[in-house]
Amino acid sequence: MYGLPTESLALLSRAHVSIDVPDADRNDPFHQLCSRVANCRFRYCPECRSDPAEFLKCRRGASFAKACQKAAARGFGAPQLRILHSAAAPDAARCGNFRIDRVWVGRSEDPRAFIASRIDVEAHIRDIKKHHDRLHVQGRIILLIYMMTMLHPFEDGNGRTMRALMLVLGLDSGSQYLSFLALYLKVSQSELVVAVNLLADSQLQPMLGFLERSHEVYLALARDGVSAVHEWAMALKDEKIVEEIVRYG
Repeated sequence: MYGLPTESLALLSRAHVSIDVPDADRNDPFHQLCSRVANCRFRYCPECRSDPAEFLKCRRGASFAKACQKAAARGFGAPQLRILHSAAAPDAARCGNFRIDRVWVGRSEDPRAFIASRIDVEAHIRDIKKHHDRLHVQGRIILLIYMMTMLHPFEDGNGRTMRALMLVLGLDSGSQYLSFLALYLKVSQSELVVAVNLLADSQLQPMLGFLERSHEVYLALARDGVSAVHEWAMALKDEKIVEEIVRYG
C-alpha cells in the first residue's frame, strides 16, 4: 500500500495513549467552538472575514459544524471524507473528489517533502477502513492523521480535512480532548510532520509522544477550569489570516 506501509499499520493496534473519552454529547459547546475556530480562524473566511468578534456567528462556520455532525453520523469511509473535504475546503481543486494524479506533499524547501504517487485513492480508503474498524480510538487517531498526511487523498485541503476528521472523532466519542486535538494539530504542525515521517519508518513512539504532550497541554488548561480551554481555542489564529485581511480589505 503506497505511503502506508504494512509494518507501520501493524503498529497501530499497540497504540495506547491517555485520552479522556466521556459519554458522547454532540451538543457540547466546546465541539462547536473548535469547529468554528478550525473553519474560520485557521484560514481566511470570506463570510466573516475571520473576525474574532464575528466568527462564532458565521454561516459558513455553521455549515462546516453541521457537516462534521453529519459525517460523525455516517461513520468513516470514502463518503465521509468527501463530505468533510467539501465542507472544509470548498475552494480547493476538485472539491469533494479524490485526487487522480500525483501531488507534491510539503513545502518545496522541506527535506521531508515528497511526491504522493498516482493511485486509486478510493480503493486505498476501502483498505484503510478495514484497519480503522479493527482499531480502538487511540489507533484510529493515529491512522487518520497518517492517512491524511502520507496518502494525501485530495489535491488540496488535506490538512483541513484531517482536522475535520479529528472533530468528527470528538463528536463521535464525546471527547473534548479530541476536539482540542483537532486544533493542536495545526498549532504543532512541525512537530507532527516529524512524528508522521518517523511512523512511516515504523517508529511509533514519536507519534505516541506527540499525542501524550497534546493531552498534557489539554489537562493543564482543563485544571484551570473550562473557561481556560475555551479561551485557548478562542485566541488561536493562523498568522496568514492577517495577510488575507489586508489583501481583501
